[in-house]
Amino acid sequence: MLEKKVIPIQELINNEVLNDILELDDGDYGLLLELVGEFKGDFQTSSENLTQFVKTSDFDGVTSAAHKLKGTGANLGMKHFSKVAYEIEQKGKNKDLENADERIRYLIDSFDQTIDFYTNLFHEQGLEF
Repeated sequence: MLEKKVIPIQELINNEVLNDILELDDGDYGLLLELVGEFKGDFQTSSENLTQFVKTSDFDGVTSAAHKLKGTGANLGMKHFSKVAYEIEQKGKNKDLENADERIRYLIDSFDQTIDFYTNLFHEQGLEF
């Protein structure tokens, strides 16, 4: 079983991407809040689908679902999350799902820590998330 660990902020977040999103919105946090909120709302279903693909050894499903999570995470500056999603994507491509369930738990943990970071960031800006 994979032990939960605190992911250092420099590994958790890609500040360059975060700043790029803020620049798109002239320094306002509204766009970032909306994008992260949408992903947060979709993540449970996406992670459940990924878990089901692993349970049924659906390699193409694992590859596709992990690829989508990797890309969305990367576009939102979720550096660590995207790295773990990439590892799962590679497991699907290589048709080797050994320990994939542990990687999914780690992906979920990374997601939770990243959402905690964004929640704190939004609250610092006086925004509800």
